[in-house]
Amino acid sequence: MLIVTTSIIIEQNHHLMQLQIKRIDTNLPLPKFHTPGSVAFDLYSRVETLITPRSLQLIPSNIIVDIPEGHMLMLAARSSTARKFGLMLANGIGTIDQDFNGEDNEIMISVWNFTDSDVHIKRGDRIA
Repeated sequence: MLIVTTSIIIEQNHHLMQLQIKRIDTNLPLPKFHTPGSVAFDLYSRVETLITPRSLQLIPSNIIVDIPEGHMLMLAARSSTARKFGLMLANGIGTIDQDFNGEDNEIMISVWNFTDSDVHIKRGDRIA
């Protein structure tokens, strides 16, 4: 497992915070801001996943994040996830707090297939 440090800016305080991100599969890209105006980074599917119609499924995100004390990460759907895949985040918004720090605490993306068809997620698809 490769440990890579990336920096994000916390708007409330206008300071730089170092965030420890561990990738499980180093062949997949690190989460990154895709445009200069991005305020969030994308999470990728670590594995190919089949989500059957009208069902819930967890998709591994490939990352374990060391959440700093007093902070949290918010997991939200990408704007294209519903349109492109027919999926929505099962809980609307996910909160990952400092209690979810640990070597085996990969962030999982809980999705709901709201369609009447199987949805195939490929390894490397941007989901949340």
